[in-house]
Amino acid sequence: MYLGEYTNKRSNNLSFLKFIAALLVILCHAFPLSMGKQNTDFISQYTHGSMSFGSIAVGVFFISSGYLVTKSIMKHKSTKQYLIARIKRIFPPLIVTVLLSILILGFFASNLSIISYFKNRQTWLYLLNMLLIPVHNLPGVFENNIYKSVVNGALWTLPVEFACYILLLILYKTRLLERYTRVLITVLFISYIGIFMVNIPIFIVLRNFIEPVYLFFIASAMYIYKDKIKINQKYLYMFTMIFIILFILKKGHLANVICLPYIILYISFCLPQIHSKLASLGNYSYGMYLIGFPTQQVIAMYIRGSHAIAMNFLTASIIATIYGVFIYYCVDLNINKIKMY
Repeated sequence: MYLGEYTNKRSNNLSFLKFIAALLVILCHAFPLSMGKQNTDFISQYTHGSMSFGSIAVGVFFISSGYLVTKSIMKHKSTKQYLIARIKRIFPPLIVTVLLSILILGFFASNLSIISYFKNRQTWLYLLNMLLIPVHNLPGVFENNIYKSVVNGALWTLPVEFACYILLLILYKTRLLERYTRVLITVLFISYIGIFMVNIPIFIVLRNFIEPVYLFFIASAMYIYKDKIKINQKYLYMFTMIFIILFILKKGHLANVICLPYIILYISFCLPQIHSKLASLGNYSYGMYLIGFPTQQVIAMYIRGSHAIAMNFLTASIIATIYGVFIYYCVDLNINKIKMY
């Protein structure tokens, strides 16, 4: 059997995996936000930072996006349709979240007066997040937190993902995507290995950014070659064992990029599908991802001590899920009703 034989229908499993990934991001952030930057989740501690709950979760998002977005662009072939779909996917929930963050945190989490807060230039600079230009601070907000001042550290992935969308479009329109996919993936992989072997400051910074890019385009390549990629339990066991071995060797980055795409796509399309009601939780994952970090920072203002991590995770997960429901039903569905083609 080949991957292409499984992927013509919607995957309930993949939708549910995105919900789990959103929860994993919250879990990953609960450690440093509750106990300080030096505290990370136990996977990160064991692998010396080469893997974490967060990196696995981001991997799920980028693998899903790379596979499904490639399917979309090759099916519809319209540049206008493609760009509008990507813009509608990313920006409306982001804009709502940025505006609500400015308003709510200004009233309830800033140590400045409301007048001083809205007069401050930094308040309005935060709007740049709506353009995928990361601005992490709001004036007076979270300045006494353990993880000081950062409002939404999760937003860094959005410009990376949107850059992947644009690069994918360029590769598709220049026909490089289908003609030279293997060459492009090989070059990307070699550069990826090089960045992790050479410990110079700029490469260390690039490591967190290139891993999701690589996962996006590996998943994209898997869609292009879906009719040639064998999919069976033998290969699943092989990739799972390699993943475990690399994890034990504390090579988490390699475990993610080599093994995660096959494992995630196998679980998504080849295993029996879960019930659609559980799968619908995946609709809320983007809203959960957007609001999780600032919600956790607010919780960290009030809950500290030995149970802070667990309370932060549980409370933020509930609030983020409710917000995800709001974003899906009040923003996503209404935006998707607007015909812009």
